[in-house]
Parts: sequence; C-alpha cells; structure tokens
Amino acid sequence: EHLSDGQKALFQRYPQSFRMPIYPSHRDFRTDSLLEKLIKTNALNAEVANNGNETVNAWGASPFPIPQSGVELLFNHTMRGGASTEEANYLQVVRYSDGNRVTDKLTYKIQSIWSDPNYSLENANGAFVNFFTESLAPVRKKGEIIVGHEFIDSYSQQRQAWQYTPGQRRVRRAPTVGYDTPNGAGGFRTFDEDRLFNGSPDRYEWKIVGKRELFIPYHNYRIDAPEVTIDQILSVNGHVDPKLMRYEKHRVWVLEGTLKAGARHIYAKRVMYLDEDSWAAIMADNYDGRGLLWRTNMQATIYAYDIQRLHARLGIYHDLIAGSYLVDRLLDEQKPALLNVSQFPAEEFTPSYLRKLGTR
Repeated sequence: EHLSDGQKALFQRYPQSFRMPIYPSHRDFRTDSLLEKLIKTNALNAEVANNGNETVNAWGASPFPIPQSGVELLFNHTMRGGASTEEANYLQVVRYSDGNRVTDKLTYKIQSIWSDPNYSLENANGAFVNFFTESLAPVRKKGEIIVGHEFIDSYSQQRQAWQYTPGQRRVRRAPTVGYDTPNGAGGFRTFDEDRLFNGSPDRYEWKIVGKRELFIPYHNYRIDAPEVTIDQILSVNGHVDPKLMRYEKHRVWVLEGTLKAGARHIYAKRVMYLDEDSWAAIMADNYDGRGLLWRTNMQATIYAYDIQRLHARLGIYHDLIAGSYLVDRLLDEQKPALLNVSQFPAEEFTPSYLRKLGTR
C-alpha cells in the first residue's frame, strides 16, 4: 500500500535485482526565512489566470500553499524556489537492456531569476530562468551550445532558445524546445520531463487525486558520494544499483494529468507524486495512448545545506517496455555543482554571446 504503480512495475520487471532500502522518515530541516516569507505572501495574493495556464501576483516560491485545484498543485512544483544559480559539468547516461551505454557530457549553467533575491515581480519583466548548455561529448556533438530564456507565463510566452552548431559555424533559432520533443542522451526522455515536469501545463487536464503515504527517494546523499563511481551507479540492468538509493515513507500529493482532446503528446496520462513538505515532484508514472504504464521516473533529492533548500539531484528515468534507463545530472569526475556561487553576465544567455563563442 506504500508503493506507487511504477515501483510495483519495477519489482515485477526486475524481481531478481530491484530493491528499495527503507529508512526512518525524517522531516528534519526548514527552508530559509526568505522562502517562508514569499510562500506566505503568495498564499494571500497568487491567482490562476488565462484558463488555468498561468499564475499572477506570485513571486519566488510555490504560489498556492493550500492548493484547491490540480493546476495550482502543479504550479507549486514548477515554481517552487530553489538555487538562484547552478553551474556544473553533468553527464547523461542511458543504459540499454543489453548493457550498452550512450553518454552525453554537458556544461550546464542556470540562472533562476525567480529564485534570485535581487529580483522581484516588479523588476523581473516576466523572466523566469536563463539557461546555457554546451556539449562536451560525444565528439559528434562537441561544441554545440544552446542558450535561452523561460518566462513566468510559460503559456503566453513560450521558451526561447538559440543554437550554435560548430559544423555550420552559425547561430540560429532553436526548433521547439518543450513538450514531448526528444531530449537527453539518446533522445531518451521528453523536454518536459526534466525534473519530472516543467513548462506550460496547457496540454493536460490536471486533477488532485488525493494524498498517500509512499516510500519515496529522499536524502539521497550516498549516490552522490565522491567515492561512488558512475560505473557503480549503472552496474545493474534496468535500474540503478539499489544499494546506493534510500527511501523514506512520506505523505505525498497525487496529481494526475490527462491529455486534452485534440492535444498532442506521447504520454496520454501522467501521474506525479509531490512531496507534501516541499511540493517537489519526486516520482512520476507516464502512460502511453493504450493506457499502459510506459515509463516510471524518480527524482533523487538532497537538502542543500549551503542554500537551505531542497535540491533536485539525479533524475532517473525507466522505460519499462524497453528495459532501459537514463540517469541525468551525474557528476563529472565527482565534482559537485556550484549553487548560488556563480556570477553570470547577462549577455551570456543571448544569441550575440553565442556568436562570440563561435569565433573561438
């Protein structure tokens, strides 16, 4: 009764190897005072707008601490406060059922205007996040760079992105970067699966199913430990090495999204499980057009002591039909990400900066 459908499916698919080490439940940290203040302010002022596709009068944190609808609960996940900047070299690795792997290595820079204490709703001009990724491997993709912007109103103002391709030595507007566009190593997951869901909610009808007590990934420090290698993490077919994971029983919100009539997406239904304390999506079960459970995903988390906030770490995506899985944000050479440390010049996220890099 404390397992999601996705977890049950993993036990059924891999009866000899899948395990879940269960630890005592902990609710042993608090968020920083700024985030608490912003949540309280949002509780009094935030509203849903534009047919449920956007929020207004919210800033810097989850808009609806007492959610009354599915889309309000979803916004609590996509708009919760986190690190204001993040910089690292990350690996994305797919392990297929035959043991073969595909690896992408990326330089990753994120500037969250939403989480930056120097900004407010009044001076952000609708900006939400700026991003920069540069491919370091494989060789055929080395030097490819994508920069872009995301906006608070993700429905009215779609994500903007530009791409530099070394072979062509030119900058051009990137094609659609969102929804079910393939993304990640091997095109394994969709763009809107990053951190289990991101972007506009408009293609689904969202409803709150209720609350449950489930075993969820929590306090996942061990899998990030310096002595743990990527080979160890990926040593098992079908899923990461269970010895490196840990789970706790927590109350979660159960949120269900059903594809709207006439809307297009490879997932006909999505069920997400949001940690009650943080509104962060921790697990997601995604169903195909036949109603069959296709992919089950987990978001490992840690409490980042340096910024006093919950932080999403490894994203683990399981294809139950193909028997393969993707692990995202693996640390390159075990060098930890820099949170709230980097100072990015504004021009770093612009097409003109891409052109400068093209002359290197």
